This record gives sequence, structure tokens and C-alpha cells, in this order.
Amino acid sequence: RRAGDLARTFNQTDLCKRVTDDMAALAGRVLAASEDEPGIVVRLLDGLRAQRYDITDLAERAAHRYASDVHTHVDLLKLLQKNAPDSRRTEIGTAIVSALLAAADAETGFRRHNLLTQAATEARDRGLSELRMRAEMALQQTDPDSLGWTRFRRPIMLPQGLFNWARAHIDAATDLQDALWRTAEDAHPAMREHADDARAWDGLWRLPRTRINTAGPVQVAPPAEADDDHVVELRVRAIDILGYLTVEQLDRIHERFAPDEVTLINALVHDAVLPETRARTLACAFRYFWLGELDASACIALPQVEQILRQLLRP
Repeated sequence: RRAGDLARTFNQTDLCKRVTDDMAALAGRVLAASEDEPGIVVRLLDGLRAQRYDITDLAERAAHRYASDVHTHVDLLKLLQKNAPDSRRTEIGTAIVSALLAAADAETGFRRHNLLTQAATEARDRGLSELRMRAEMALQQTDPDSLGWTRFRRPIMLPQGLFNWARAHIDAATDLQDALWRTAEDAHPAMREHADDARAWDGLWRLPRTRINTAGPVQVAPPAEADDDHVVELRVRAIDILGYLTVEQLDRIHERFAPDEVTLINALVHDAVLPETRARTLACAFRYFWLGELDASACIALPQVEQILRQLLRP
């Protein structure tokens, strides 16, 4: 490969052909050998592709041989797709995603989760909507307790003054609708694309887009070159603190207003993002929250909040 790179750099046509012939012959011998050497095959084929050699036959043979190793199989299919004509790209893309989904079906725990995430991402990038939906649905059904992770928790001890401020902020509201908006206004800068430097806390609420898997609901690791780990940790901690204060404010709203269903619906209705029918559903979530049924409250509220955010972001 190094000889090939040098020959190509210095435009040595004869040497490029010699290197290419030797690499192709070596790839053929490795594929014919009894011992598996998938890493060597992938590197050889990648080098041949860089030399503009038609690797179709070798890549198909290698993908067939290493079909049981999903990661090597996918790498080989990706190499094959780079040189494939447009008429075959969708077929090969489908094979890539299908291989990842099949491998995920045979796994459990974190390996299954990782394969499904990769399948959803590959399907998204290739415009394979049906396969993407299948991967996303499987991800949504993943039980976090099945991933085999160990969770470490430590309580957040906040000064009482913060809770006093949170309650006083609600006490200053003129009515129920004003009080509900006051629970959201402090976090609202999180929706801004660019935070004002003069208000450093605005940017603290926002998590970088690199931390979110846009192919599905499951958060994924950042790119290897990300250098914002400490900032992200601070932002997550800030959101944690905001959560505690919001709970205090919601409890204070219930103490002060004790709203019935009709009053709560009227306070929640918003012409742009929350019509009355969905406001009624969200009102149920609030009532469950005040009854202490937190799981039921979250299950009802989450789709409504997601829809509100979609409506706000659509323009």
C-alpha cells in the first residue's frame, strides 16, 4: 500500500500497475487461504480502490466469505458500494442495513443496542426510510436495564435559597397561565441556535448536536475529535438543577391554584402549538404528576412536548 501511494503521488504509471497487480494477487491468495485474515483483505481492497482498480469481484467474494463477521461484512459492502454503479447503490445499501439488523436480532444488551444504532444511522444516510423505521422502533423498545451498564448516582444538594427563589417566582404570577409560563421561561434560551455572549448561562442549557443521534431517540457518543466533554458535563448538571427547581415550581402551582381540568386546559391551549384536544391530553399529564404518578405523567407528556418542539422548530 505504501508503494502504491508513492507511485500514485509521483505519477509512476508502470509502478502503479505493478503494485496493483501484486495487491490483487495477494488479495486473491488471502481469500483462497484456509486462515481468515479479514483485516488484511479490507486494507488491500481499500488500497486497490485508491489505485482505481475494479474491486467488484474481490469485494463480493470477501463479503460472502466474511458474512458471519458483521463489521467486516459491512466494511466490505461499503467498499463495494463506493465503486458500484448508481443502479446497484440502493441494493448494496439495503444489504448493509439488513446485515446490521440481522446481527442485532442475534444479540442482547449493549451489542444489540450498538448494532441497532448503527443500522438506524446507515439507513438514514442512505434514505432507506422503511429500514430506518424498523431500527428506530427496535431502539425505542430497548430496556435500559438490559444494556448491562452500571449506574452511579449521587444526590445533588442545592442551597435552600434556590428553592425559595423558584417558589417566589411562581408567587409573583398574576394567574395560572402566567405561572405555567414562568416554569419554562428560564430554560427557553435552550431553544436558541446561538447564545448571546453577554448571557453565558443561555448557552449552558444547550447540548451540542454531535451528542444526539438524529436517526433515533437514543443518545450516542460524540465524535472522537470532540473536545467539549467538560462543557457537556456542566450543561447536563445545569439541566439536572433546572429539573429540581421546575419540580418545586410545579408543586407550588398546585398549592396556589389547585386547578381543575377545565381551568388547566384553558391555561395550556396555544393557537400555534397546542390545540384544545392535545391540551386536554397534556392536562392529564399534569394531574398525574400532582398525584405522584410520575411514570404515567412522563409517558403522556413526552409525545406532547415533542410535538410542541417540532411545531416551534418547523419555521
